[in-house]
Amino acid sequence: MFNRLGICSLFGYGIAGRTQDLMGNSAALDAVNDLSNDSLHGVGTFFQNQPVAIHPQLIHAAGDNWILYVLFALLLMIALIRFFYPVATRTIFLWFLGTGSRKSGDSYSKPGVLVPSFLLLNFIFSFTLFIVEVHSKTSTGFHNLSSPSLFWLYAAGGIVGFYLYNQIFAFLIGFIFNTDSEASIQMKSNTTWAYITGLFLTPFLLLYFYSKSDFIFYVIAGGLIILLFLKWFQTVKVGLSARSFNMLHLFLYLCAVEIIPLLLLVKVFVK
Repeated sequence: MFNRLGICSLFGYGIAGRTQDLMGNSAALDAVNDLSNDSLHGVGTFFQNQPVAIHPQLIHAAGDNWILYVLFALLLMIALIRFFYPVATRTIFLWFLGTGSRKSGDSYSKPGVLVPSFLLLNFIFSFTLFIVEVHSKTSTGFHNLSSPSLFWLYAAGGIVGFYLYNQIFAFLIGFIFNTDSEASIQMKSNTTWAYITGLFLTPFLLLYFYSKSDFIFYVIAGGLIILLFLKWFQTVKVGLSARSFNMLHLFLYLCAVEIIPLLLLVKVFVK
């Protein structure tokens, strides 16, 4: 009997406590409802009144990061070559002035075969990378530079084939027209152009892939066009030095060796 009385008393106290809590909450709600409009105006609203502008950005795949390391390694090798063979690298840049031959009084360590081979490989890789990037910008379903390994082979093969075509055709023209000395100068000019193009592309491609700036990409494209016109200017200069050549021969040579193959490469790789 006492237990029943205790339970009833506890139950009664619990109901009374819950009733007081409900009454207190109701009083709090009444106090909130009694707030003036001025006080609510100072609080502000919770939800956004203005439309939210969302700008999605394309996140490039992490698999393309190896290009930065390769370009940085190539740039480091170029710096080492510039340090150990300063006069040899200076001779390459004198090609712009048309005096790319080494003077007899220059004394420096001979670069041998390794330095020219590296400069040529640097040209092939950097130019291939540029073609692949151009194709990735012009193609709709091609955005990852690491995936199309077959296209890399095609682009590298096209560049090597274009370079060899220029060299072989210059040699044959010199043999047919008995202008061996001019053909040798033209072949050296083609090789020096490849060296300079690679030296130009490597640092600018590193800047481009680090920043993904379209301005740097346009600078690269404009620089390649300028280098190409300089190459044609050197070709005309070498051709005019030969007595058996005239302007018609030079025009046919440029069309057959330089312009038409270049346009075919552009048509094949840029669709």
